[in-house]
Amino acid sequence: MSSLELKKYLVFLFLTAILTISGSVFSANQTIILTDDCSADVVEAKEDGVPIMLVFGTDDCGYCKRMKQEVLVPELESHHFDHRVLVRELDIKSGGKITDFDGNRVRTGQFVNRYEIFATPTVIIVDYQGKPISAPIVGYNDATSYKQLLNQAIDDATMGLAISKKQNLAKTVF
Repeated sequence: MSSLELKKYLVFLFLTAILTISGSVFSANQTIILTDDCSADVVEAKEDGVPIMLVFGTDDCGYCKRMKQEVLVPELESHHFDHRVLVRELDIKSGGKITDFDGNRVRTGQFVNRYEIFATPTVIIVDYQGKPISAPIVGYNDATSYKQLLNQAIDDATMGLAISKKQNLAKTVF
């Protein structure tokens, strides 16, 4: 291999490494979507036929960061939540307004208070009207037990959503 070929090869390896690293960082930063429009989230969730997982946290919450790094990001990147739940994050300290499930704008504080968030992280899975359909998961200790709680909550929410759909269908038929 000539000197020029070696240089080209090394440049190729360097660029490949940079693209791989930047792609990993980009995807990790893009996996949990910070929401400010729940009505748009409802449209997406309805298209997929899945409930919505609201992840309440703050930028300065160490447990929130650990939970995202150790559980949510790996689960999202492995597509474990695909066709099971739509994941959205909400920063409870963001202030301002958020578009509610019905399309109305409400203060973020009012939205958070509705779900009685008293600690972060808190995960609540809701239906298309924003009603909780599983027990909230408050706090974070370790990845293994959290994944079990999360999977149980998703299963419960999926069942609750299916029951809700059947009840709504029965109302329209009769």
